[in-house]
Amino acid sequence: MVDELLLFLLRNNAHRSAARLTTTEIAATLGMSQQNVSRRLRVLEKEGRIRRGASGIALTDAGVAEMRDLLAMMQNAFSARLEMRGVIADGLGEGKFYLSKSGYARQMEEKFGFAPYPGTLNLKLDGDEAGKRRRLLQMEPVVIAGFTEGGRRYGNLFAYRAKADGVDCAIVVPLRTHHGQDVIELTAAVNLRKRLKKKSGDEVVLRIG
Repeated sequence: MVDELLLFLLRNNAHRSAARLTTTEIAATLGMSQQNVSRRLRVLEKEGRIRRGASGIALTDAGVAEMRDLLAMMQNAFSARLEMRGVIADGLGEGKFYLSKSGYARQMEEKFGFAPYPGTLNLKLDGDEAGKRRRLLQMEPVVIAGFTEGGRRYGNLFAYRAKADGVDCAIVVPLRTHHGQDVIELTAAVNLRKRLKKKSGDEVVLRIG
């Protein structure tokens, strides 16, 4: 459920700096009693979604993240397409390790129509682009089921059909990874770095959906 007080604070730029607002002003704008506004602000503060001080009321990181998630959900509801931009980053070799496993490779070929090149291209997302990863994860994924091989258990992957600078590929999201939330991995039938003729630090445009 969307909290209208958080939305009101967002509209007053409380995600950038503390907003000097009285409970009386908030109550008059939202059509609430001053007592109800005070009570709800106390709850939001206790939950860690806002902070209050002499300079005013501000959204915390948790409150901002909640509003970003709401934005991503709304964007996803009104648009089936998503564009992301990232720069090529050096990886840890994880992609080569897990995509070489027959259980993943077979399913990728069945569901995406290509046998994946044994390795992934890592894209680092900066600024607002990193926030789009939440929107991506709210889209319906193709699930690549986990399996057991050589006595070891490999977990599920979420995958999304995409184009990287016009080249067909898939975004793969391991449910367990050493990468941060600002990195996504791509796989394709070919070595994407060579096909795109790009090097580390070069920008790639992704189109999903």
